Amino acid sequence: MMVLSKILLSILICLFLAGTAHGAEEDRLYRIGVLAKRGKEQCLEKWSPTAQYLTDTVEGASFTITPLDFQSVLPAVETEAIDFLLANPAYYVRAEIEYGAESIATLENICLDHTCAIFGGNIFTLSNRDDINSLDDLRGKRVAAPSENSFGAWILVCQELMRRGIDPYSDFSALTFVGSHDSVVYAVKDGIVDAGMVRTNTISSMEVEGKITPGDFRNIHQYKGIDQKIYANFTFAHSTRLSPEWPLARLKQTPREVAEKAVVALLLINPDSPAAVAGLYAGWTVPANYQMMRDCLQDLRVDPYQDYDRITLWNVILKYWYWIALIMLLLAFLAGIAIYLRRGKSILQTEISTRNKTAADLQFERTQFLSLFDSIEEIIYVSDPRTYEIIFTNKYFQKLLGKNSLGEICYREFQNLDRPCEFCTNDIILKNIGEPYRWEYYNPVLKKHLLITDRIIRWPDGRDLRFELAIDITEQKRAEEKLKEDGEQQEELIKKKTSELRKTVDLMAGREMRMMGLKKAIRLLRAQIEEMGMVPVADDPIKGESNR
Repeated sequence: MMVLSKILLSILICLFLAGTAHGAEEDRLYRIGVLAKRGKEQCLEKWSPTAQYLTDTVEGASFTITPLDFQSVLPAVETEAIDFLLANPAYYVRAEIEYGAESIATLENICLDHTCAIFGGNIFTLSNRDDINSLDDLRGKRVAAPSENSFGAWILVCQELMRRGIDPYSDFSALTFVGSHDSVVYAVKDGIVDAGMVRTNTISSMEVEGKITPGDFRNIHQYKGIDQKIYANFTFAHSTRLSPEWPLARLKQTPREVAEKAVVALLLINPDSPAAVAGLYAGWTVPANYQMMRDCLQDLRVDPYQDYDRITLWNVILKYWYWIALIMLLLAFLAGIAIYLRRGKSILQTEISTRNKTAADLQFERTQFLSLFDSIEEIIYVSDPRTYEIIFTNKYFQKLLGKNSLGEICYREFQNLDRPCEFCTNDIILKNIGEPYRWEYYNPVLKKHLLITDRIIRWPDGRDLRFELAIDITEQKRAEEKLKEDGEQQEELIKKKTSELRKTVDLMAGREMRMMGLKKAIRLLRAQIEEMGMVPVADDPIKGESNR
């Protein structure tokens, strides 16, 4: 009913505005800054339909795409030139720490025959280069990458190279940053460099677009992760660890209520939506956990962690010079032990602080999106599709139920049943993970008609859980039933009037037949009287009839 009310209200407002001489203020424009990793034209072509979808869906707001190259992302965030940011996790971590951005959704991509919300980096060369078969073969070679700020094509690759003892800044004969992923592929193809680094799906996308010929390139190094299930299901060639996909972040100046409406709209996108088809993605899901990205940036000592956990002797001397001087004067042979103990204590404190911060970050991210669900005035709950355990219910649903059902069984709490519901959609959404399933249902416990959207989402602890958004359409159903009832009454009245009219016509037809018979009898009687030599009087009704 709320959806129908919004539509009707929007129509009335539009009609009012069209008939008045005083125009109202237009919808506020919100700018979505998108990292144009393959160039600005490709970025606009890919993401403009998503901005149009949000404009058509989110009431009171319009959206536009602002393409950003690698060097323009953080300045745009700092100067508030954009309201939302869609970029790689490295940019998000910096925007979060330095400018207060917060993740509100994570992109779900298409991995050939299924959806995935992860990506990585790919180190590749021409298929005919027999001299490059491993990472060690890159020593002394010319290598290209998009940018030092590219997460998949540079930061994750650097982490893998460093892990194998290769310093890309000193071990390559030349290292070139060419500005975009497509430019890296062309540089390798034209022989300008010997090898390149790109995002995992770049070469496949360019092959589909007809920009390169399939089979011209091959992966140099295939990464094998600890979690074999995740890496086995990832269909693109990858040379690095896999990272959660790009997050959509709300910047601190952007109204939270607008972000909440945008998130609800994005979660309802399915792979067949025009926005998803144009954007070559499968949909959106709840914010992923980006702690691994922070760990990676800390390992490489890059912004904003360039000084992370760095303890030098000079800093110790500057801070503790008087203690060192006293110890050297009194107990010179204990000076080394004292310095060692103090450094060990500092490192231990740093590790404890880091672990505490990691736990706090995880809790903060969980609190963020649970708070988002709690702010929506519709029924939302999350449950385990295999055990039926209730994992979360938002405040609006708790108010309807009169309690918090966390940890209980969904069919007992929501339907008063002792076994799973016959109409349960768990099997449907488990077979089509990532795709929403919509249906209508009357809940006898809540006594409400509901328009329901179900789908599988990835919970912060890694589980695939059932997410349900149920919109109350009870008033809409009542209006439809009233309209149907009024129609039936009108039909019955028409039938009654038609029957009465038919009876009247039949009565008049019978009367006319009797009159014709009477006239015929009068004429016959008159003829008989005249044969008898009798003449009717002037006012004789029979004579009057004959004169007519």
